[in-house]
Amino acid sequence: MGRTAVLMVIGLSVIVGIFTLKLNSTSSDAVETSLYQYNFSMARNIAHSAVSIVLHQIQSDKTTTSFTGTFNNGTYSISKSQVGDTIWLSVTSTFADTTLSMRLKLMQYPKPFPKTNAAVGFASDSINFSMSGSPQISGQDVNTDGSPGPNPTLPAVTVPTAYDSSKVAPDSSYLTGSPKVAVSDSIPQPQAYIDEYFADATVTLPSSVSGNDTYGSATDPAIAVRDGDLSLSGGTTIYGILVVKGNLTISGSVRIYGIVINYGSNVTVDITTTTGTPKIYGGFLMSGPPKSTFTMKGNGYYTYSSQALNNVKNGSTLLAYHILDWWE
Repeated sequence: MGRTAVLMVIGLSVIVGIFTLKLNSTSSDAVETSLYQYNFSMARNIAHSAVSIVLHQIQSDKTTTSFTGTFNNGTYSISKSQVGDTIWLSVTSTFADTTLSMRLKLMQYPKPFPKTNAAVGFASDSINFSMSGSPQISGQDVNTDGSPGPNPTLPAVTVPTAYDSSKVAPDSSYLTGSPKVAVSDSIPQPQAYIDEYFADATVTLPSSVSGNDTYGSATDPAIAVRDGDLSLSGGTTIYGILVVKGNLTISGSVRIYGIVINYGSNVTVDITTTTGTPKIYGGFLMSGPPKSTFTMKGNGYYTYSSQALNNVKNGSTLLAYHILDWWE
């Protein structure tokens, strides 16, 4: 009986040892598998983030074709080639001892942008329109430096009805265009654009902006938004899109290169150019309830500029990408 008991204990010990060995081996494999999955997931996240980083860089840097960097304790390298609006990216990312490769084919395109059919367009009817002093609205195409632009002259002002045209006509001496005032049923409606512009805004403005601050540039335009009334004064300069939901007052030596979209839904919109010499190169679009007000005094100057509008439309803030192919 004693010998049998000893043999049983020895046999059981061997079985337990084998089971423990297999369990340890299984646990080790599970740890290695989990570690690999974690490293692979991190390398993949780094690659995806690197693509986002580089797409922002190439919007303002058209010439660089090789990008490297670090992100989230890993590294990445991306090579770029481009023909027209088609872009190819080869991506390699590394995290710990795991490397991931991806290739992408993308189509670059501009986001929606209002089609300008006048220097100033009114999408709301029964407008209260007045000009006094020495202001000017011009549909003649000019470049941002004031030199003549390449496109034909547009109307100075476009309105939705003949009645609105009669409201603008008494101030036609302040207008330059072909014709000075036009009636159109295809004036862009801001509602088609403003949600996206607010979502992609690069700066949210306070109620009053003065001083000599500059927002955006000709090659990297801003999307500046204000949900409420806005007063611009001093030497403020904006390159890009200005969207204001509320009343807008412009004075001083303000300069805007791009498009101004001013709108309201429940209250009338009051656009006033008061004193100074503010200038807008590009386009101006207003939409509000009936009886909204547009007033220009002093020496304000609003002029159509295809160059300023194209700089915004093709600028980095309005570029997006369709994924045509993705290999991983």
